[in-house]
Amino acid sequence: IACHEDRGHVLVDAGALALSKDISANTFMPGIGYGLVVLPDGSAPWGEVVVHDVCQEQGWLAMRDPSQKLPAEHFPIGTKLRILPNHTCMTCAAYWTYLVHENGKVVDVWHRVNGW
Repeated sequence: IACHEDRGHVLVDAGALALSKDISANTFMPGIGYGLVVLPDGSAPWGEVVVHDVCQEQGWLAMRDPSQKLPAEHFPIGTKLRILPNHTCMTCAAYWTYLVHENGKVVDVWHRVNGW
């Protein structure tokens, strides 16, 4: 939703409510922040771009290594991203259904289980 090349980050419309505030993955992958940005097809990480910080509704993408420059030209406003959150419990709890993708197509719809 905004690009701040001078500050070294891109602001995205996905924060703690969408991604959780769990940073436990940093124990195993230092600098991973709140999630890993992957290529649009989900096949691989988008370089070393991570969700560096979050507030309630927004997140900040930055390079895992702060000394590197974020390739902001790859993230123009309106770009759809895939972000792998560190922990999905809070993320999943926010949605009633989940779309299962395979080879770029929705192949199933899973409904959240409630009341257990």
